[in-house]
Amino acid sequence: MYGLDDIALYTGFIGGMYVLGAAAETMINNKKNKGEKLASGEFGTEKDLKDLLGADGIQISKNIRLSLKASHEGVCIIGPTGSKKSSSIMASNLLNEELIPGSFVISDPKGELWRICSNYLRYKGYMLSMFNPTSPLNSIQYNPLEMCRTSE
Repeated sequence: MYGLDDIALYTGFIGGMYVLGAAAETMINNKKNKGEKLASGEFGTEKDLKDLLGADGIQISKNIRLSLKASHEGVCIIGPTGSKKSSSIMASNLLNEELIPGSFVISDPKGELWRICSNYLRYKGYMLSMFNPTSPLNSIQYNPLEMCRTSE
């Protein structure tokens, strides 16, 4: 007859084997997918970017420019306050003679890009709209309820 200690030992052994098996399976799957770097959290190299680079898109640094195709897929610039996102990347691209054709949605809470670039972009033929809920008189109007036709 088995005692409580024997049953606990057996249950612990089976549970431990299950955990080891699951860990081994994860390690094997990770080795199979080692070549994939999607969502890996690793820093990329210029070689990793070769399919995104070109000579006709958005300039992202002094020597690196995206292709037009990659630029049209969307660009998100993230950095801490004061890291020159607006002045070195956005303004330099918006004021560039070779500005890529298309539409731009730019979040500019301080309004500095609007002050620096809006007159030039209008001169170049772009239609500009500013949405500023804190200054409704100087903003385009948008009422999401205006589109509603029924109470549902």
